[in-house]
Amino acid sequence: MFLAVEEDNNPPTEPPADDHVDLEDQSPITDPDKGLDDASVEASRAKYGSNEIPVHKSPLYILFLRQFVGFLPLLIEIVALVSLGVGDYIDFAIITALLFINASIGFREEVHARKGLEELAHAIDSEISTRRNGASSNINTKELVVGDIILLVGGTIVPADTKWIKGDILRIDTASMTGEPIPRKV
Repeated sequence: MFLAVEEDNNPPTEPPADDHVDLEDQSPITDPDKGLDDASVEASRAKYGSNEIPVHKSPLYILFLRQFVGFLPLLIEIVALVSLGVGDYIDFAIITALLFINASIGFREEVHARKGLEELAHAIDSEISTRRNGASSNINTKELVVGDIILLVGGTIVPADTKWIKGDILRIDTASMTGEPIPRKV
């Protein structure tokens, strides 16, 4: 994706993550006035995939079993086993019941959080103005591919890693990612 933020010329202070793919030298050269053609879009999508972050969705029983893992649940499980070991069956039953009640409440909260995130992800589908086949059009941000020319105006949210090609002075508000109080000037 091109036409957005300028590349930082300062060397990184820490090495990049293993899953990071540097597309700087691999990305196709795109004419800013024409954009990608349909064949280039399909080739880029086949090579790099869609503009989405894959979300691993674990089964519900795994979500429930995770409620029994952690420092406090493990501590309560040990106390329950000690109660069982000393023959205090009433305390064992009470502790085990509380452990299952706690796991059920945590499971319910995680399921509601998962549903909320799914609804939010579907609600924030957005479009961006791109140049393809020599014409400008709005496409869903999930359909962006490496090499696309995106057209930015004030207030546009940059939907992918991008490289600034040309345009006026640009101020970028990165406060949500970096905590910087003042927008960067490019």
